[in-house]
Amino acid sequence: MAAARASRLSLNRRQWLSASAAVAVSGSTLLAQEPKAQQPKRPANLLEFAGGQAAGGGAVGAVGDCKDCGGLGFLPLKNRKPYFHVEGQPLPKAADAVPHRYCPTCQAGKDDKDLVAEQTERFKTALDGHQKWEKETGFNLLRVETRHVEVHGQFPLPEAIKIGQAFESLAAHLQSLTGTMELTQTRPESYEIVALLEKPAMEHFRTVLEKIYTVEKLGEHWGLTKGVPAVDGFPLPFFYQTAADTKNRPYAHGICFLGGRKQVRVATNERAPRWLQEGFAEYCEFAGMKANLWRTVYNENPPPPLGSWAQQVRQLALAKQLRSWPEQMKRELRDYDARDYLQTFGMVAFLLQSDPQKFLALTRKLRTGLAEEKALEESYAMAIPALEAACVKWLAAGK
Repeated sequence: MAAARASRLSLNRRQWLSASAAVAVSGSTLLAQEPKAQQPKRPANLLEFAGGQAAGGGAVGAVGDCKDCGGLGFLPLKNRKPYFHVEGQPLPKAADAVPHRYCPTCQAGKDDKDLVAEQTERFKTALDGHQKWEKETGFNLLRVETRHVEVHGQFPLPEAIKIGQAFESLAAHLQSLTGTMELTQTRPESYEIVALLEKPAMEHFRTVLEKIYTVEKLGEHWGLTKGVPAVDGFPLPFFYQTAADTKNRPYAHGICFLGGRKQVRVATNERAPRWLQEGFAEYCEFAGMKANLWRTVYNENPPPPLGSWAQQVRQLALAKQLRSWPEQMKRELRDYDARDYLQTFGMVAFLLQSDPQKFLALTRKLRTGLAEEKALEESYAMAIPALEAACVKWLAAGK
């Protein structure tokens, strides 16, 4: 279980726009299309379909207001090396699994060696959750661990390695871009994703959850998720793919999308608006896999054409076909079409890559409950129309 090697992703704006991969399948349906008569009953999204309660995520606890670490008490590792472990590989060293270092500003005097001791202790029970799911489901699952997520899946070893490499690349990118841990706060001991093979396995897993938690605890909207390929909510995200899907859409796409969305939810204390959640999830999938194959689906509108969403949103910007920001920010997911997915992707890419520190300021302000328009304007010191114009220019330039 030695620390595996993965290439570090460092996307500058030009690379972000030019990177792409050949794809041959459409985006995965996360949420079922609902009969029109039922639509008003459905929440704006089903991230928290259990009565508004968010799924667990193992976020690092805030310790106060620190300009360097954002109040987390930790910073990214110096000389960070990729780490992930696939079940069955040789055991890693505890030091390889350490996710961060103490912030020297607000945690002066603390010893990073203690973080190694924490991982040594964690390793003693690291397989407990995995063994629980194998026992409850009767499935033979393969476990993948990164510093920020634990995945249990019905996939072969090559798929497991892709998952580890992709999520590590994503985490390295976000940490390198921002210089903080604020967008990678989850931990494998408390943030899990289950990835299944074929629909019968998905249906069986639902019955397992109903047995463990009861339908009542799973929430009033649990029934609305029946039959969909993926669910992102309490008690954990889970999805399935067919064998045919996986030939052109590795499981890692779904892990980066779901895991990425979780990061912005945690960073904003579950207060990220819908467009920001969707756009950030899309951005994370692209950062980890260099292609977009997932999106949250509420209707039968066609998805964006396969290929590079970065190039496609650039064409919309050049043709002046993007919606105004006030309009886009109010759009309901049930009304999304191809242009909406492309634009939320482009908005998040602009906000994050044009000024990562201002993006962090945005997440902090949202975390306090500040309205999204005011949070945007205060964080970027620009009115919404000026931000919109800057975004269009940035996307059209393809920098």
